[in-house]
Amino acid sequence: MDQNSDIKKVLVFCQAPADIQYVIALYEKYHKTTTLSVYCINVEAMYLFLKALNLELSELVFIPSCLVNFKNPRKLIVEKLRLNHLYQKHIKKKEGYEIYFFSIWHDWLTFYFIGKFKKNNKVFFLKHYLGVSEHSRKPIGIKEKLLLFVYKYLTNFKLKYLENNTNSVLLLPYYNLDIKRVSFKINDIELPNKYLYKLNNVGSNTVLLLESNLTSLGIINNYLLKTIEVLKKLKSNKCQIFLKGHPRIGHSEEINSYIDVFIPSYIPAEFIDISSVKYVFGLLSLPLAIYANKHHNVYSFIDDYDFISNEVKMDYKNYLIANSNNKIKFTSIIQDGLIC
Repeated sequence: MDQNSDIKKVLVFCQAPADIQYVIALYEKYHKTTTLSVYCINVEAMYLFLKALNLELSELVFIPSCLVNFKNPRKLIVEKLRLNHLYQKHIKKKEGYEIYFFSIWHDWLTFYFIGKFKKNNKVFFLKHYLGVSEHSRKPIGIKEKLLLFVYKYLTNFKLKYLENNTNSVLLLPYYNLDIKRVSFKINDIELPNKYLYKLNNVGSNTVLLLESNLTSLGIINNYLLKTIEVLKKLKSNKCQIFLKGHPRIGHSEEINSYIDVFIPSYIPAEFIDISSVKYVFGLLSLPLAIYANKHHNVYSFIDDYDFISNEVKMDYKNYLIANSNNKIKFTSIIQDGLIC
């Protein structure tokens, strides 16, 4: 991050729940001496959590993603008009700001705003996600070419697709856009205790489970059946299970009967005080990697699941390893067992 003490205005784009801890870090650094604004993109739970903290912000804005049908020309025009309205309302008069954003992947909505802000402000890509490529590939087939044309219409950027990825993941080539990259390591973050969510009635055999409804993702065969099998194994070991679902897609409702305590979904996982739990379990969730830097017993059950390909599985596994500084542990609770 820029160390210039003369900064007067800072604006941060919060694009995903994992970004919130960095938003708070920027807040702790700047809020006493600057005008600080936070724009939450697409995930309302982020906005609700930050609002509940009663931070001293100049602005706290939630901007939903409204466009779901890219094949309907009328809806594309309506979305373009909405974006222009947001520009007139939130951006047009802003000059001399430092703008921070955290992701160059997927998020075309933030890319649009970055393009507008870049004209009269300094824009920084604050990188904290590790193990994800920043390189692009050429579009495959007419469909991808048409989608890039649509995104060009919406954002005014020539976006790319992420290399070695067949899922058409968007990539913002920031290095061609006079946008500076700054790094922020997870070990740089120490959230003040006042922001942490405290767990009540924690027993000696309590585990924190991070679970998301991954069935629709289509990368794991029989995801729900395998998850229930894992939970049965935990319950047979007399574990008390605290569940933290995903802030946007939630958790699998079918597992409710195995859960002892439900943590509100809008609470970011990174803000849960895990000092009193014995284990932290999960599958693919980035907070697992973050927890592994601070807690000795953090495990991924990824080896218990049947992925559509070993390549996909290893991509997720390497992502967890990179973001945990190789501290996360992998276990097969179904085969090896785990005594709580």
